[in-house]
Amino acid sequence: MAMDTETFAAILANMRERFLQELDERCNKLEELILTLERDGANKEVFNELYRGIHNIKGAGGTHGLNVVTTICHQLESFLAELGANAALDASSANNALAYLDLLRRVSVVHRSELIQQSDIETELERLHHRVLEKRKSGLLAESSQTLASYYQQALEPLPVRLVWEQNGLSALGRLLREHFDFIIAGGELKELNSLAVVAALRASQTRNHKIPAILITSRQGLKTEETQFDAILSKNKELPETLLAAVKKALSL
Repeated sequence: MAMDTETFAAILANMRERFLQELDERCNKLEELILTLERDGANKEVFNELYRGIHNIKGAGGTHGLNVVTTICHQLESFLAELGANAALDASSANNALAYLDLLRRVSVVHRSELIQQSDIETELERLHHRVLEKRKSGLLAESSQTLASYYQQALEPLPVRLVWEQNGLSALGRLLREHFDFIIAGGELKELNSLAVVAALRASQTRNHKIPAILITSRQGLKTEETQFDAILSKNKELPETLLAAVKKALSL
């Protein structure tokens, strides 16, 4: 017997409610791991357990349509990835990581109270994001190849920039619409949504990122900036590390 729509919706609502009820306990476990890394120093096994826990919450949040959970976890994952599994957490880094967990805890409250708005959480997340980045610029790197993504990241190491990598065009667009970035670098072909479509949708969105500089890296010939809405189009050749470095410097006025 087929399940009716109302029953299915009730099951999904119940699963989402259970996730929100368990979120505080899951955050408590992650907090213990963070404090362990701060107290005892670098420990790859503990770090990986922490990272997996955050990744699992992110996945569940996405499943239940809680975009703010996904965004918080995305930023916390990026913060930890930049530190590296072999790095010890100093007091400042630990405090920043704990601040992300506090925002996750507030998500369950916001869905049960009319006094706290989700916009308040998003505002606090934006402030935390800027605090973590300090004076660095934040860029989204949309590239399907991990090898090329690493290659581009190495080329930009001399600059005070932090790159967030996305392989999937649709996921990249979602982050561009929800999170703050100062620029975007995109490879020509991406999964689900190609780079031209990503930037076209971003420009049309009228979100806070809709005017950020966009750099396209492609092997295609004949593409023009005015037609693609990219600020710079770079060819894949042996001069690419130098041209990419120069293009990002120009885009960010560094």
